[in-house]
Amino acid sequence: MSELVPQSIGGKMDYAQAMAGSNLLPKHFQGNPANLLYAIEFAEALGMKPIHAITSVHVINGKPSASADLIGSMVRKAGHKLRVTGDETFAEAVLIRADDPDFEFKARWDLSKAKQAGLNTPTWRAYPGAMLKARAITEVCRAGAPDALHGIQHSTEELETVPPSNSRSHAPQPVEDVQELIEVPMITEVQWQEVVNACSTAGIENPGAFVAETLGRQLPGPNAIKADELPLIMNTINNNEGA
Repeated sequence: MSELVPQSIGGKMDYAQAMAGSNLLPKHFQGNPANLLYAIEFAEALGMKPIHAITSVHVINGKPSASADLIGSMVRKAGHKLRVTGDETFAEAVLIRADDPDFEFKARWDLSKAKQAGLNTPTWRAYPGAMLKARAITEVCRAGAPDALHGIQHSTEELETVPPSNSRSHAPQPVEDVQELIEVPMITEVQWQEVVNACSTAGIENPGAFVAETLGRQLPGPNAIKADELPLIMNTINNNEGA
C-alpha cells in the first residue's frame, strides 16, 4: 500500500476523514469516510494503491466489483497466464494457472450468446467487441482463479443486466447503461502525468497516441480516459518497456 497512507487504523480513519472532503472523488465517497476506509482496506488486501481501489473498485449491494481489465490484471499479478483473443463478433479467454500449467480454463462469448443473455444495452450495441471481451475475461477468471480476486465476483460490465428488486422474475433485465448504477470518474491530471512519466521511461514518444491505440478509440484529451481504464494502460506500458 502507498506509504502516504498511515498504517494504524486510527491513522487510516483520519486519512479517510480528510479525503472525504474532496469533490473530485466519486459521489459515493464524497462526505463518506466510512466508504473510503473500506476502499483503503480493500486496496491493502489487493496490494494496490488506495486511489486505484477508490476509482476502479465499486461496491454494489455490499459486494465489490471491478472492471474486467482490473480483474485480468489481478489474475496476471497472481502469476497465472491469461490470453484473450477476438474481434467485434466474439471473444475467447484462456487462463492457465501457475500451479497447474497442464490444464486450460476457457470462456467464449459471441453475439449469439450475448443475445440469449438479453444483453442489448446502448453500450453493448456501441462496443460489442469490448463487452464480449469483458464477459469472457470475467467468466474465465472467476472459474479458474477465484483465489486471485479477493472476493470480487462480478465485473462492472456485468452490471449491464441487473434484475429489478421488485421483480418476481429471476431473468436478468437490461438497464440502459452501467453508468446509471455507478459513477466511473475520469483520471486526474496527476494520474495522467503518471502515464506520461511511465511512457517516457518505456521509451514511448507519443503517450496520447499510445493510450488511444491501447484503448482502441480516439481520445480528445486525458479527460476522456476513465479511471478504471488506468490499470490496463499502465500494464500495457510496462509490458512495452524494453520491447
